[in-house]
Amino acid sequence: MCLIAFLPKSYAFQSLQNGEISVDGVLFTEIETAATAIKDGSKVFIGPGVYRQGMDITANNVVISGSFDRPHFKGAVTKNGATFNVMGDNIRLENIECSNALHSSRKGTCVSHSGENLTVTNVYFHDGERGIISGKDSGTLIVEYSKLERLGKDGKAHPITSSGNELIIRYSDILDGIDQAHEISTKAIKTVIEFSRIGSVTSDDSRIIDMPAGGEIIIRNSILIKNKNTVNRQLIGFGLGEMARHRPHSILLANNLLFAERDGPNEVLALPGSPNQSISVAVEENIIVGHQIIDKDNYSEDNRFIENRAELKLEKILAEISIIDALKILEPGN
Repeated sequence: MCLIAFLPKSYAFQSLQNGEISVDGVLFTEIETAATAIKDGSKVFIGPGVYRQGMDITANNVVISGSFDRPHFKGAVTKNGATFNVMGDNIRLENIECSNALHSSRKGTCVSHSGENLTVTNVYFHDGERGIISGKDSGTLIVEYSKLERLGKDGKAHPITSSGNELIIRYSDILDGIDQAHEISTKAIKTVIEFSRIGSVTSDDSRIIDMPAGGEIIIRNSILIKNKNTVNRQLIGFGLGEMARHRPHSILLANNLLFAERDGPNEVLALPGSPNQSISVAVEENIIVGHQIIDKDNYSEDNRFIENRAELKLEKILAEISIIDALKILEPGN
């Protein structure tokens, strides 16, 4: 069951023909022409079909909605390498498919966000270099009811990269970062992940979550997956770069299902050997599945460790299990 099955059906919809774009009720047939008509407060509706042009968005308070059968932006990038180059503030992007966002810089991106505050809902980004990148001072990035998969390049392009104030991921799948990508690379001051599946089912990713500057991270009611092909033993890296000053540093990892199944050693949480700032760490009420977990002793008191999936009695492979069904395993008595 796909997570987006739980998407609320409350989004505005305007019936459009294949290849049509509506900006405030005015119809266009070219993405670039439609983009020039967008102004502050615009409502943009994109009809079904495959689109080969990217879009620059400089206005504020804009909503961009795809039709229910989800228009597909395929190999469509602007000059800066993004399918949606979002420079405005308070932007909402929903019901869009993006693939093959490639660029000569090797950092092609479905959404590049340099404004302030972006919400991405019910999107499917896949088979490219980067999914979403939000820059410094970009406010809050929310990713919800979405699926990103098979994204990455050279260990430097990742499915989600955030350097803003806050990153919120909920009810989403971020899966199978490729070419040593982290599924999530975040320098946000605060990162919150809830009711989501994140990690590698079959790919050669690196860390599931990398937070090199530290900050505050909350991961709860989610599934983290590290498969046998991953190239990095660490599920989560925290503060392994230069830790940011003048901000609190804390980790809460609670009520999750973690799979640490890489061939060789696995490490749930990698922390700096000699941190120059204090870090509050709480890892509790998780089920951790795997072998050779080198930091098991650090968390054995408040978590349940299982050697293999067979002990969970899961009848489906992980990629086919809905987040709701999987989280029943965490309920008391199971």
